Amino acid sequence: MPSGSIMVRVLPEPPSRPALGTRQAPVAVQPDAEPAPIDCRRCDAVCCRLPVLLQPGDHVPGQFLSRDAHGRAVMARNEEGWCAAIDPYHLRCTIYSQRPAICRQFSMGGDDCRRERQDYLRQADNSIRSERKGASASTVVNSDSIASDLAAFRKSGGKIEVLGTTWALKKAS
Repeated sequence: MPSGSIMVRVLPEPPSRPALGTRQAPVAVQPDAEPAPIDCRRCDAVCCRLPVLLQPGDHVPGQFLSRDAHGRAVMARNEEGWCAAIDPYHLRCTIYSQRPAICRQFSMGGDDCRRERQDYLRQADNSIRSERKGASASTVVNSDSIASDLAAFRKSGGKIEVLGTTWALKKAS
């Protein structure tokens, strides 16, 4: 069986005509009242990588403070770009009761959360497509291509580390 992806288009069957006099009025389609729920434990913690500008009323412990290029007080970041107050193993805020006001306003599953996740997923999709050798906008990343890439990576002496919900591929030193 050849590997790779193929596109299959399933055409709907033509509609059958109801018997005369039995046709009912169409039912109005209701938009989803609520979008699909978001669970931070199953997310890449996108919000924990956003810049957090501190406000005058914020009382964040000193070890989590930093300054941006303009000298403004911001939440410090670790070497991977995550908020320094995040426990990387459980993806939880270690200063939850003292978190900045902007973090308190950022609601899980709210409009800002969904917008940031959409932007992140779009960037991740573009990154996957562009990082593959010879990738074009139409390159499909599927289980076969991922398995092939992982096999080549392992053969080259690389190792795989799991960081929270993120898989990091690193060359052996």
